[in-house]
Formats: sequence, C-alpha cells, structure tokens
Amino acid sequence: MSISYVTFKDNAYFQHVTFKNYASFFESAFEDIADFRWAIFNDVGRFMDAEFGEVAYFGRSEFFGVGDFRDAVFHKTASFREVVFHETPLFQRARIEVVQFVDMQTDGQELTMDFQASVLRQGRIEQSTDVEMYYNFRETTIGDIDIEMQTEERLFEHILVSNTTFDGFDFSRYHYALSPEWALHTFAGETNFDHETEASRFQSGQREATEDPIKTGDDGDGSNEKDRGFVGFTRVRKAMAEYLDPRKRYQAVLQLIQNAPWLETTYLKAKNGADEVGDSRAASAFFIREMYYRRYTHFKRAAAPSEPPLNRVGQVFLPC
Repeated sequence: MSISYVTFKDNAYFQHVTFKNYASFFESAFEDIADFRWAIFNDVGRFMDAEFGEVAYFGRSEFFGVGDFRDAVFHKTASFREVVFHETPLFQRARIEVVQFVDMQTDGQELTMDFQASVLRQGRIEQSTDVEMYYNFRETTIGDIDIEMQTEERLFEHILVSNTTFDGFDFSRYHYALSPEWALHTFAGETNFDHETEASRFQSGQREATEDPIKTGDDGDGSNEKDRGFVGFTRVRKAMAEYLDPRKRYQAVLQLIQNAPWLETTYLKAKNGADEVGDSRAASAFFIREMYYRRYTHFKRAAAPSEPPLNRVGQVFLPC
C-alpha cells in the first residue's frame, strides 16, 4: 500500500487500521494531526521524509517490519507510547521538536532505537518496563531531553554517545550516573547499525555519509560484554589479568590511540554542552577526559605516514 507524496490538509485518522502489506507514506505531509494509534503494520511502515505539522500519535501501534522514519520532520510532538517494535526502528536524521517515547515494547529482551544524526529538541524518553532499551545517539543533537530508565545507575551503558552535540541537555540530572568516572562512552549494546530495509522494493538512495560504527568500552577498548551482569570482583579480576599481560596492554594502548580522535571530540562537545547549561562540575570532568584523549590523538597523528617527519616528532611533544 503506497500513500506516498500525498498531502493531508486535515486530520488524518488511521486508528486501528491494519496494514497487511508494505505501507509507504514516503514524502507525505500531514498538515494537521496524524493519528496512527493502535495501527498494525504487518510489514515495513515507511514514513521516510514525511513531514508532520501537528502532533503525530503512534501510541500502542505495532510494527512487525521496520518502522522507517528516516529524515522525517516532526514540527510538534512525536508521541510513541507503548509502541511494539519487532525490529530496530529507524529515526536517522529525523528532526523532532518534542520527543515523547514512553515504554517501548518488543518481542525480545532488548531493543535499540536508532537516532543517528537526528535532532531531538526537547521532551522525554522513559522506560519503566523490563525491556532493555538502547539508544544510538551517534552524531545526534540532543536538547532538553529528560531520560528515565529502570537501570538508572547504568544509564550511559544504554546510550551510545559519539560526536554527540548537547544543546540544552541538563547533565546535572545525571550526576548520579556519571560520577565518579564521568565516562560517556560505556555503551553496552549492539553497535552494528547496518540495517536492511527491503531495497528491492524501495531504493532510498545514498544519504550523507557518517563515520563508521565505533567500538565502545572504557577508554575505547572495544569491549562489549554479552553478560551485562558481569560486574564487581569478576570484572576487576579480568581487568587485572589483562593489565598484567604485556600483549593485551599493548593492544589496549593501540586501540586507545586509534579511538582517541572521536573520544576527544565527544568529550569536547559534552564539555561545551555542560558549559551551556551552567553545569561547571560536569564541564570540568569532561574537560579532563578531553585533555586525556587529546594526548593520544597527538600520538596517532605522530604515527601517520602522511605527516611530514618534523610534524610527526612535534606531535609527540605538543601540550594537551
């Protein structure tokens, strides 16, 4: 079913509608309310490049295929409450004025929301159920968003932060989750976001390229533990064993040098964001992280064959 390139001048009601096959609203415009509550999408639900002028309601809808909202524009509230996603929903490069994502559901144990390179101005993201929710905020602009989850003490293990711009985000709400390490790059979810979206039926074309998926873990060591309960003494023992192994120490340093540029940029942007909202405590902590990774960025440049010999030597002695 294709309702692409259509402009809905008045309220568009699709409550309780079952889309038995592929449903496309590609480049459609909803000038008034768009109501898809309790709708069922048995295949892909494509709202790519769609524009919502008023509130868009998707509460209690269900997507058996991919929910594709890439490049969509929500001028008011994007309301997704108790929506069931059977596959990772795509909100890449979307522009959302007011975010309202509450208690997402899935048929598995975990779900990743892909907001890469999107802009989220304000609103809230809340998850009070047992579903393990993960959010890809790589290259995303995050405004005044309130995030609440059951696993609040491990909040940033559920949020992929990389080259993320913070524009009004209040870090002071999350000191409890950041202190004392102040590490933002502790994402424990899946980092492979190469989604297949039935290109045989719809060729979306190439969008502006973004950086390759990052490897996360403290200090960029690429760790991604399958057992997320792997904490306490066992983790300390593992870390000590790796520290005492010269080969693993060497590999860890190489990995740190490789990841240093994006880590430096990530903490620079976090520091700037904290400064913007007057959170001096977070800004100071992120500044220390930024300087730490800047030193390793110099090492990476010094090792680059493209750098002239004098520049390569100078990078090693550059101040942070």
